[in-house]
Amino acid sequence: MSYTPLFQLTHNMMRLVAEISESIGNWTAVNDHDLVPQLRRENRIRTIQASLAIEQNTLTLDQVTAVIEGKPVLGDQKEIQDVHNALAAYADMPNWNKAKSNDVLKAHRILMMGLLNDAGH
Repeated sequence: MSYTPLFQLTHNMMRLVAEISESIGNWTAVNDHDLVPQLRRENRIRTIQASLAIEQNTLTLDQVTAVIEGKPVLGDQKEIQDVHNALAAYADMPNWNKAKSNDVLKAHRILMMGLLNDAGH
């Protein structure tokens, strides 16, 4: 026994489904405020880990996440301090003006806190 659907899918129906899906996506992007902070947090963690890896920091993404969450991490204390400093720098970054030498020195002080004795000079 073969099944015969009661309707036939048309191009117009597919177009309407696509429009509805697009509208739902747009609405979600604007209104799903619970999702946006989570995405920002994940992107920030990935950015910190990748930026520090360029500077020879060997902490993994999971370790960086654990440091940021305040969990204990087995690793070099300098590398762990790098994570704390980078997080603080990203938090303070909107207050900086790259054209002001005091702000550049402040960024250096935050990034090198606990790592260099003369950080920010």
